[in-house]
Amino acid sequence: MKPPRVAYYNSVDAPVGRVLVAMTEAGLVRVAIRRSEATFVAEIRHRLGIAAVKSPEKVKRVVRQLRDYFAGRRRSFDMPTDLDGVTPFQRRVLMATLQVPAGQTVSYGDIARRVRAPRGARAVGQALGRNPIPIVIPCHRVVGAGGALGGYTGGLDIKKKLLQLEGALADSRWAKGRKSGPARRGARPCAPTMAAAIHPRHLQPS
Repeated sequence: MKPPRVAYYNSVDAPVGRVLVAMTEAGLVRVAIRRSEATFVAEIRHRLGIAAVKSPEKVKRVVRQLRDYFAGRRRSFDMPTDLDGVTPFQRRVLMATLQVPAGQTVSYGDIARRVRAPRGARAVGQALGRNPIPIVIPCHRVVGAGGALGGYTGGLDIKKKLLQLEGALADSRWAKGRKSGPARRGARPCAPTMAAAIHPRHLQPS
């Protein structure tokens, strides 16, 4: 008899606040920023239908990599992911987003075109709003076509901090939260302490 699935979790302190992470035997299944532990556990149980067990040992790999990411010591993540429960369209959006390097941004429309849904910018935004593993799948690098930051689960201040950390938010208009100006689609120089670039070859979606 196959043993029941379990999500093992723990937290890591970060510049954006406490980050909770959960791993199954298949891979990283949840990342949540500034969420209470009780809410995080309840979401795992309700949405995934599996038990949640706190285990620093089981998630030490992802915690170590996230600490290195925020400290600017890591250039890539190399952990498997568990995207069980996402729709085929959302999976395509997440995989396209995964290919946006640190230090760069693209628009929701850009991602829509990459997944062959050229009029699907709104649907892309909705899919990214349900990204189960933010930071690792960098939805913060997807912005509005007119220069607006767009949305971000947990608050735009988190999105701003992540982009600043990666050297993609040097423009004072964005740093101050203004919505004018062109979207930043091209590469920008990376600061010496730039956060990790996440390469698809290092992640193995289930």
